Amino acid sequence: MMKKAVIFILLINMQLIFSQENFKSNVKVEYDLIINLNRYTGILYFNNNYSKFDYQPLIKKKIEIKEEKINDEKINVAVRIKDTLRHFIYFNKKGDELIYSAKDFKDNKLILIKEKLPIIKWLIKNDYRVIDNIQCQKATAKFRGRNYTAWFSNDIPSYFGPMKFGQLPGLIVEIYDDNKEVIINATTIIYPKVEEIKTESDYKYLSKEKYLKNKDEYLTKINDSISKKVNLAILKLGRNIKASNIKTKTKINNSKGIELEDEN
Repeated sequence: MMKKAVIFILLINMQLIFSQENFKSNVKVEYDLIINLNRYTGILYFNNNYSKFDYQPLIKKKIEIKEEKINDEKINVAVRIKDTLRHFIYFNKKGDELIYSAKDFKDNKLILIKEKLPIIKWLIKNDYRVIDNIQCQKATAKFRGRNYTAWFSNDIPSYFGPMKFGQLPGLIVEIYDDNKEVIINATTIIYPKVEEIKTESDYKYLSKEKYLKNKDEYLTKINDSISKKVNLAILKLGRNIKASNIKTKTKINNSKGIELEDEN
């Protein structure tokens, strides 16, 4: 883990301003994220009522094709589609909602999905540890299929956190699930830090149901296309494998992310 830089700046007459186009952030926090072996970088901006979390994967290849298993009669081919787009999540504490970006599989662009603010039922423990000179307290919760442990700092009050996490008395410095498939660490904290954050409203909204339907259709289409190509390639190579024994499976790299279930 990189050493965290905590910068305290004295600001006088700091005001919270929010409009439909932007809001003023008081804090900037940079995070390193590992989600199912995929690495991301993220930045959290927030004030008392609003937050924005920007994150982007540290990958370049969009599609990877790998033969997982081969024998004389059977071959399995794994196709992993990697989302290389920059994403963001908006929290609106007053409006009790969040808006997050997702990939529109039809044109490889971002769309926005709105949902009610998910309630995370944290159990705050009397356990403490120091993380790079920051005094942190422990909290645990189950959130949409995963059990999480968070370490937060009461010295930096915050309702918000990285990804869809938050709702603790202080800023989340570290959070991970029981299986260590999700690991998020703050690497730089600048507090206070006044910065105007512009909302990104040039994207179309899509319901979560429509988004999931488009995703399934896209995966089916890609899977069928890859199957045909694999069949043709094997025939050209003269390998003694029946087409019916060739199986392909297509996945999106974030299909098993921080949420395994739709609800808490």
